Amino acid sequence: MNKLITILFFCFMILESNSFADGFSVDGTRLIDANGNEFVMRGVNYAYTWFTQTMNQSLPAIANANANTVRIVLSNGDQWNKTSAQEVTSLINKCSELEMIAVLEVHDATGKDDEQSLIKAANYFVGLKDVISGKEDRVIVNIANEWYGSWDTNPWVSGYKNAIKAIRDAGLTHTIMVDCAGYGQYPKSLHDGGLEVFNSDPLANTMFAIHMYEYAGSDAQTIKSNIDKTLNKGLALCIGEFGFKHSNGDVDEQYILDYCKEKNVGWLAWSWHGNSGGVEYLDLANDASGSGLSDWGNTIVNGRNGLKETSEICSIFKEVQQNQPPVVSITSPSDGEKFDSPASIEITVNASDPDGNVTKVEFYNENTKIGEAASRPFTFTWDNVDEGTYKICARAYDNKGEPSISDTVTVVVEYTNNIKNSKLSESKNKDNQIVELYDLKGRILYRSSLRKYNSISSQLLPQGTIIMKIINGGRTVQRSSILFGH
Repeated sequence: MNKLITILFFCFMILESNSFADGFSVDGTRLIDANGNEFVMRGVNYAYTWFTQTMNQSLPAIANANANTVRIVLSNGDQWNKTSAQEVTSLINKCSELEMIAVLEVHDATGKDDEQSLIKAANYFVGLKDVISGKEDRVIVNIANEWYGSWDTNPWVSGYKNAIKAIRDAGLTHTIMVDCAGYGQYPKSLHDGGLEVFNSDPLANTMFAIHMYEYAGSDAQTIKSNIDKTLNKGLALCIGEFGFKHSNGDVDEQYILDYCKEKNVGWLAWSWHGNSGGVEYLDLANDASGSGLSDWGNTIVNGRNGLKETSEICSIFKEVQQNQPPVVSITSPSDGEKFDSPASIEITVNASDPDGNVTKVEFYNENTKIGEAASRPFTFTWDNVDEGTYKICARAYDNKGEPSISDTVTVVVEYTNNIKNSKLSESKNKDNQIVELYDLKGRILYRSSLRKYNSISSQLLPQGTIIMKIINGGRTVQRSSILFGH
């Protein structure tokens, strides 16, 4: 019985692990988008819950600053007006329209140590299930902003294990983001307890965030240590908030930008506009519409390793480019060109590919392949072509194996009217060549070596058209029609 339960549970886990294939997923230290590409967040925080009226100004301005992600402040109603499902839908749709990923967070639990506050935040997202389901490729659930203000690991671990369970039990498969303890500034909670939290997620789809202000981001050594120790645990990381200074000290914001670029770690600067309570200097823009940037904003948007230099939109928003087929045409021979039999026809093709390269050109006589060329110049010589009318074309293949067929060119191969015009008649090897003459009914009139034929008296032959074959080694190498007269 125990074995059966284990097997069923294992099968359930396999099904569950595949259920978020159409959304973000965590692979070691990397965040992977729905197309299987690594995604590195580059963006800002937007305090929507306090500035609901600025959405249509702020979000376009943030996108215009080249952000690929925006972390959005929401409220579950504990401290501020509850952000409705309709509002969340509008926010997600607007972000998608602007090609930005939405990181949604509940701000009401900030700094609180009671687990009930965290579970309320988790249940807020459970209540949004109908709104955010199907948006797993563009929404990340950052359960609660800076929950657990104390610098302690064990309660933080216990709380998040229960919060993640509540979200997964509801059937939500989104990537979850978890802020570390100590108002987001105690990365030791990640280093000591992050793996336990991660392992509690049955989908293994949880990443973590450090908020780098005066304690977690004060200098290069602190920043490097906090990032490296998290990555060395095999955890995916984002700097969920940071500034250039904070209440109790300076922040090395340039090193955050530089080292995150080096380690492929995402970051989200705080915040677009509207700061108060003595930290107004953290406004990136002078107003919601971004009509001007502060020095802090200029660093984030235009500075070294800022948004303009390092932000790339998520691949889900990039138009899927359809492969363009190659272009191919026959440049020689020309349509309707005539040749003497047996003909040697050199076919020359012009082939190119607008989004790749041509790997091969095949040459056809109607549906019969007669040759190919694997490199430029794309030419082929069709030898010993008997009399007749032929329709030749070329088929080019690009580097993705897609073919294109040229227009058909018609060529005509005819009997020569005079043996003296033939290269074979001038051959030095005439004794090895046999000439046979036939009348139009196919009756043989004469047979000898080509040398002796040159001296034959025309009086031995009837007037009119004679069919001549020149044979070398048992093979007809030329066939001509010759007009004889007395």
